[in-house]
Amino acid sequence: MKTKLLISLILISSSFLTSSIFLNSRADAAMGRGCGSSCFASLYNYCPTCNMMQSRSPFYSATPWGAAPPYYWNTGPMMYPGNFYQPGPWYAAGPSPYAMPYTSPGIMGNYYPGSGGFFAAKPNLYVMGPLATKVQVKINLLEKDTNWLATVPAHGLEGWQVTLAEKNKLISDGVTHGYLYSDYRAQDKELQDQKGFCTEKENLIAKLAIEMKRADFTSREIGDFMEFWSVKLPASDSYCVFPQDEAQLDKIAALEISPRPVAVRRLLFLVQVKEGLSTDDKPSAAKPKFSKPPTMAWNPQPLRTIASEPKGIVVHEWGVGFLAATPK
Repeated sequence: MKTKLLISLILISSSFLTSSIFLNSRADAAMGRGCGSSCFASLYNYCPTCNMMQSRSPFYSATPWGAAPPYYWNTGPMMYPGNFYQPGPWYAAGPSPYAMPYTSPGIMGNYYPGSGGFFAAKPNLYVMGPLATKVQVKINLLEKDTNWLATVPAHGLEGWQVTLAEKNKLISDGVTHGYLYSDYRAQDKELQDQKGFCTEKENLIAKLAIEMKRADFTSREIGDFMEFWSVKLPASDSYCVFPQDEAQLDKIAALEISPRPVAVRRLLFLVQVKEGLSTDDKPSAAKPKFSKPPTMAWNPQPLRTIASEPKGIVVHEWGVGFLAATPK
């Protein structure tokens, strides 16, 4: 009798423990904590930091089978803000045991300064030209409530001062860089939401690489793009992409470059996950921007060059953008 009672208590406590871990993990996933939105998004995904959530169960200290967090849990990629394998703290709209302050998926804006609904994530700017040329590059954020989030090297008030080195590397303050990097938060009113394409998850990176090649990016630049974004896109079964080029980006983050470049190519892919698309019957005009698939194909603008300066400075910039999660 005592043996049966003990077995029953163990089974009950084990069931409660498992449920507690799962619910807490889903809450953390939705809120962007701990493992971020990939934690328990699939039970087949291994997440080393999920074990730490067992400490929230009242049975944690009383059950010998409760696994303690591994020693490396707070140094792994899952402990980035939200998750290393996401573009940032990401809210994946879905069921949660806790009330959430958002109604649509996206970057959780409360983690960042400003109020803009659009995040330009890792625009990489490449400068090519004659060896040892000194170049000044400045980005002017034109809209109200636009905020810098990060720049490497430091941008400062005067922008970047670089010297062109071999293999189109850039030297700034004695440090060699492959490109100039920035993140910023802006408004989305100047961005276009009519042209683009939608594709399944397994085809997305390859499709973006094809579009970059069509836009005259080099193999090195495309390689950098694929290396970074192949592991940083938010989880979804499919995506809609709205490319933004010079026509839109120059109204948000204008480039000021000296000496004047002979050609400039700018391209930023605004990526919308399937869960962010509207499924209601409202007229298209009444739906929020980027909540419906693009209606037209996108084609890159011709790359115009100054014929009188065939060996001048050439600038290429690529990036990916995401919307902020919509507050309730």
